[in-house]
Amino acid sequence: MRIVIRMKHKGQANIVSGLVLAVAVIATWTLILSWAHFSLETLQRSVFEETTHGIEALKENLVIEDFIPNSNWALIAIRNVGMNNIKISHVYINDTEVTINSIIIDGAEYPPDTAIDMGKYAYINVTFTYTQASYIRVTIVSERGVNYYSGFEL
Repeated sequence: MRIVIRMKHKGQANIVSGLVLAVAVIATWTLILSWAHFSLETLQRSVFEETTHGIEALKENLVIEDFIPNSNWALIAIRNVGMNNIKISHVYINDTEVTINSIIIDGAEYPPDTAIDMGKYAYINVTFTYTQASYIRVTIVSERGVNYYSGFEL
């Protein structure tokens, strides 16, 4: 009789340990799948935003048409020939960042953060100290991070 009772308890211990092991495996896989779902969802959202931003940047196009220097300022003539409005983020002259004083559109002066509409012609008024340089390299960076370059002989 004693042998039967021991076997009975031994079988129950195997069942209990098997159930504990199964619960541990299920809990571990639930955590792993939750983490993987969250990570993939975040990655998908990031890729979508990056792709959308890239498409919008591709629709952007700016032509730098002229550079008009003065003693302590300069005008940079530009035309928005893209399919998006453009905001100017930074302007560099000979690889040195200059301050944007204003944007002039249709003869009216606007703050530096004004968007230039599609098809519009504008002037960027920047702080510029006239030098004896014979060549000026202008770089304009849009708010979307697109760089536009042009060079002018003075």
